[in-house]
Amino acid sequence: FSKSLAIFEDIKNNPGIIICNSNLGSIKLVQNKYPEALKYYQTSIRFAEKTNSSKYAALAYGNMGIIYSELKNYDLALKHFNEALNIHKKSNYAAGIASSLSNIGNVYFNQKEYDNALDFFIQALNKNIENNDKLGMSREYGNIANVYSEQKKYPESYENHIKALKINEELKNKKGIAINNQGIGEYYLKQNKNSEALPYFKKTNQISKEIKVTDLEKQSYNSLSEVFEKLGNNDSAYYYFKKYIEVKESIDNEDKRKQISRLEIQYEFDTKEEKYKTQQLLD
Repeated sequence: FSKSLAIFEDIKNNPGIIICNSNLGSIKLVQNKYPEALKYYQTSIRFAEKTNSSKYAALAYGNMGIIYSELKNYDLALKHFNEALNIHKKSNYAAGIASSLSNIGNVYFNQKEYDNALDFFIQALNKNIENNDKLGMSREYGNIANVYSEQKKYPESYENHIKALKINEELKNKKGIAINNQGIGEYYLKQNKNSEALPYFKKTNQISKEIKVTDLEKQSYNSLSEVFEKLGNNDSAYYYFKKYIEVKESIDNEDKRKQISRLEIQYEFDTKEEKYKTQQLLD
């Protein structure tokens, strides 16, 4: 993507610049490098707005919403997700509509508003079924499973996790497989079926390290620590707890929040400055 971006910039191909910045931002997002991700998304939006490429602007808004959601700034996350949803609806972009509905559902899920979350996840699932988007379907089955788990509807939770896992295995989607294994492990853990939970958390940990998805790696370390503690293996519990803290500290540090705040201010300044300069030229 970096090589592509350099070429697109050289030939001044705006659609290519927009897409590459968005893709690079998505990589940084998965790696939990939020300030770098935000910078790429801001650049993507700036070029998208310059060229009236609303679809690409909406994708970047959605991705920025994910960053704010991860940082627990839910008001700002909802603002960006709704901006994305409105743009996608105007252009009738089905995949974007489904993704935005899912993102809004996740905000409600994180705020423990489970009925609202379920409503948005089901809307997203129906949209993905309508479009035969299997990746989207697997994502929503997993999301619905998580809601049912929180509502202690364990059979319904398990059924949806299995549906999601089956699709992800068919697609060879490693990240999805890791997420579903984590979900199934948590399903067993919440019912104190600790021995049954263990292999699923181990699978998540192995895949997340392999594909370098640090947030999933963090979750799996925490779950492994909890399982071993319940099994009475305190040495292993302590080892995995230390690994969990190491990864957590690499993700959650104050410097990233400060960097994001500076980037927001700089983006606002640059946008206004460009607007004023353009107006001066017109005058």
